[in-house]
Amino acid sequence: MARNHCCKLNGTEDPAQLAYHEAGHAVVHIIGGDEVTEISIDPPRVVAYELPGNPFRTVHTLLGGPAAESLYLGLDDWFAAPGWEDDIDQVEETALQFLGITRLKNGRLPKKAIEWIGMRGEEAERMVLSAWPAVMRIAQAVLKAGPLRNDEEILELVYGSQE
Repeated sequence: MARNHCCKLNGTEDPAQLAYHEAGHAVVHIIGGDEVTEISIDPPRVVAYELPGNPFRTVHTLLGGPAAESLYLGLDDWFAAPGWEDDIDQVEETALQFLGITRLKNGRLPKKAIEWIGMRGEEAERMVLSAWPAVMRIAQAVLKAGPLRNDEEILELVYGSQE
């Protein structure tokens, strides 16, 4: 199933911040076993294919952007990353569906959903940290050359040359 992840990052004009955010989404998606066919910062998006029905990979991918962005910005808490707000609605809805629960009457998330999202966030952060050189390569490539639209080129940036 094709998915187009697109975000505004709260109107930021910092291309590097956008590049690291989108690179985080892409790298986590790829190391999770799915395909990415485009990475762009103008407009900011990652076009990806994934197997349906895997809420863990979906949420890891969504949280990979804010995790990479917070590392790039030097933030101690990835929840403080500006790009988090653009991904939070999808993360929350995925958590609620997976857990089979609904929001509280006041509109807030139940504790069980908050804990589940927190665990997935820690996992996504570890994935980004373990692949930080790949995140940097993709972000720099997008900043230098513009959109990446060749899945083989994207894989080479993530895993390095296989020659």
